[in-house]
Amino acid sequence: MRPFWDVIQWEVDALLADNSAQTIAVYFRDLKNGPWFGINENTTFTPSSLLKVPLMMDILKRAEHDASLLRKKIRYEGREDITQQQFFKPKETLRPGSWYTVDNLIFRMIAYSDNNATRLLDANNGLDRIRDFMAELNIPFDVRKTEECITVRDYSAFFRVLFNASYLNHDMSEKALNYLSRSTFEHGIRAGLPPGTTAATKFGEFSSTKDGVMEYQLSESGIVYYPDHPYLLGIVTKGPYHDSLPAVIAEISHAVYREVDRQHGKYFHVYGED
Repeated sequence: MRPFWDVIQWEVDALLADNSAQTIAVYFRDLKNGPWFGINENTTFTPSSLLKVPLMMDILKRAEHDASLLRKKIRYEGREDITQQQFFKPKETLRPGSWYTVDNLIFRMIAYSDNNATRLLDANNGLDRIRDFMAELNIPFDVRKTEECITVRDYSAFFRVLFNASYLNHDMSEKALNYLSRSTFEHGIRAGLPPGTTAATKFGEFSSTKDGVMEYQLSESGIVYYPDHPYLLGIVTKGPYHDSLPAVIAEISHAVYREVDRQHGKYFHVYGED
């Protein structure tokens, strides 16, 4: 595959020019030992829900040595529904008073981005372990900060590790990627792909006030399984308007897929563009 950084840079510049976002960072890697490129790839962001991926990986790693861990049941009391704080709410939520296996909670945490499921797993497994987990994988992560603490390039390493099954064994890597591929979030990377294209992705949202001005962040990373040429794509967006950011990610995802498709003309009929 030939590099196409300039094509995506043009797309990013256009989106910034029309104020669809104030900050955009992109990281692309051909997973068939091809090229990679980044645009503002060293810009830090707040991973928020994206930390659910390393939490999943840490639990699955321990399940390799203790299969009973995934069958363990945890009761959801339902005293507080923290999914109400999410802008993009889960497709399904936990039922108060019900019991769930750890495996099912992992699925709900990843596929639905259910914060209630995450809290149960955190309480029983420890989100604090993520710092040690990242250190073990040599992924830079500022443990002193909870915001703006990782780059899109560094975060994308989780998906490379899963794709290569270089940390989890093959079965657990496949389980993780399967859950990621069943994400119900259709507004970002998936929205820029042709219908039926498989993608294993995770998104994260975050908002904060800086100098009296609200800033929203929407980020998404994952693997797009283009036929015979899977690729990794990570996109970070920041801006004053929450509603415009999903479309920014979709536009960039579309541009990347279109260019990959252009270089592998066997499949180019999908878009029918010159």
